[in-house]
Amino acid sequence: MLKRIVVTLMALCLVMALAGIVAAQVEAPKAKTETHTGTVEVKKDAQGTVTQVSLKVSDTKTLGVTLDAKGKELATLSGKKVEVKGTVKDNTITVESYKEVEKKVE
Repeated sequence: MLKRIVVTLMALCLVMALAGIVAAQVEAPKAKTETHTGTVEVKKDAQGTVTQVSLKVSDTKTLGVTLDAKGKELATLSGKKVEVKGTVKDNTITVESYKEVEKKVE
C-alpha cells in the first residue's frame, strides 16, 4: 500500500513538472519583426577583426547586433545610417534585412 502511494506521488510530480515546461513554452512570446533606423557602429580588435556591431538609434538608445552572417554584412556599413529589420531580444537585434538610408539634402 505504501509503495502504491509513493509511486502515485512520484507520477503526480512528474506530470506537474512536464505541465510547467509545456506552459512555459506556450506562454513564451513570439519574436516579432521590428524596424529600427540608426547609425552602424563597429568595434574591431588589434588584428582588424570585427568584435562588436551596434545600431545607434538615438542619443539614449543603442541596440547590439547579433554577429551572424547578416550582422557581419551590416558591419561593412560602419558609420552609415541604415534601416534594419529584425527581431529584438534583450536589446540585441538579429538582422533579417537592411538598407542604407540616403541623407536628406537641405
